[in-house]
Amino acid sequence: AKAVGGEESSSSSSDDSDNEEAAEGAGDPGAAVVPVTEEEVEMLDGKTGNWLKHFRNATKSKAEISVGALRRSAMREDEEIGPPTRLRLESPNGQQACAGEYVLETERRASGLRVWKKEGSDHWLYSGRNDTWFIGGVRERDIDFECSTGYLNLPTRHGGCMPDVSEGVWRRSDGKQWVEDPQISLSASSTMGRPQPGLHVRVADIRRDDPRKGLNGRYGRILARDDGPDSWRVRLADGSEEAVSAMHLVERQVGHAETWIRGGSAGADSPALRLRSMLAALRSECIDVDDLPADISGLTMLEVPTGAVGLLRLVYVKLLMEQMGIIAVLAQERVTEVDPSGDSSVVVKGTKLVIFGDPRARFKAALRAMVFIEKSAPGHYSTAPLPNLLVANAKEHGLGDHNCAQVRLDGDAEGAAMVDLERHADAVAAVENVFVDAAGPTVAFVGGTERRRALAMAHLRLAARASLQNEVTDVPEDLNP
Repeated sequence: AKAVGGEESSSSSSDDSDNEEAAEGAGDPGAAVVPVTEEEVEMLDGKTGNWLKHFRNATKSKAEISVGALRRSAMREDEEIGPPTRLRLESPNGQQACAGEYVLETERRASGLRVWKKEGSDHWLYSGRNDTWFIGGVRERDIDFECSTGYLNLPTRHGGCMPDVSEGVWRRSDGKQWVEDPQISLSASSTMGRPQPGLHVRVADIRRDDPRKGLNGRYGRILARDDGPDSWRVRLADGSEEAVSAMHLVERQVGHAETWIRGGSAGADSPALRLRSMLAALRSECIDVDDLPADISGLTMLEVPTGAVGLLRLVYVKLLMEQMGIIAVLAQERVTEVDPSGDSSVVVKGTKLVIFGDPRARFKAALRAMVFIEKSAPGHYSTAPLPNLLVANAKEHGLGDHNCAQVRLDGDAEGAAMVDLERHADAVAAVENVFVDAAGPTVAFVGGTERRRALAMAHLRLAARASLQNEVTDVPEDLNP
């Protein structure tokens, strides 16, 4: 190989007009993006559960799991793994003008292999006719790289391997001869190494005058090569698929997978919070109260007595989600306390059951949650005040002034042969147009308007006094026509 260009080439700066046209890579990812572990993927859509479907129904959203692929190494460009789109060259001891970012050229080839051009400068990385890699300049470009000359050279024959993985020690021209320089390095840029199916990416740097500039910022996952040169078919987080040039793809470092959530019911709580809360509940964990939004008007929260936390965490929160089609989680208020000796510990000051969903679903779920709390801590609501279940804009959701009340009976005092509110709950709910949930034979919770609650409670008390043949000796005044 012949060294040329004894004097270092000066690099030119990029034109200001080009900077004006280049679009930034910021923008809307196209969905709420939530990283998930392999274990969580199994819970959402795998062997241990199908909770992703539950999440879609509960939030009225479109959600999908995007599982990435581990990056595969490849010495050569092949059908599935493309060439590196950007390469970074370092040459600290000489020929510094060659150093910088090299970008893959779409159409150009040299000796049948790809060519990269340095950003803002007339330097090219190409394969010489002797099957070694060179950094050349205008002289080499003008003869279509039909040569084996340049400022830098990797003298080991590459055998078709990409320059960032070819073996050997680079050398530089000092104007008279080649000088071996181990400090010259070439590596795939961190923005996008080598495109390949399964990699998570972000679309970036589509020019402002390009009609597809709206794709900038979109998150996605590479599916396969597309028909165009250096073009890849990408599944975007917004649910669409697009053919995108590798030049406009930036690799994102994602763990095992991520969930893309689109649309869904409005509320101050984010889709990401709802998913993280559901996953925490499925793992029998609690979130922190501080994780909740400042505006909690779109949530229903119930105080949970200490004695009921264990059963709710292990059993009843999952059961509540399954039975009522909502998302729920326990949230704890935790504070750090320091004792006189200076040792610190985290203390739980209180626990709340948080219910996500539309107002009507939350209302019904809250009654069922009160049943579970009563079962976990019997007699709790005989002394503790009932929660206020009034919701904002209730009439828009067919609730009116709906709130809750409880019926608590003493079998002996009622004089019935068998007090069993559970047996009558569904019938009374249908007749009085209320929600009735029984926590056992002597305790039930009623939800509805004030008038309907009163009628339902009287009806339940009447039913509790009935004989096994459903006979009573008198009808309470509040149930008389």
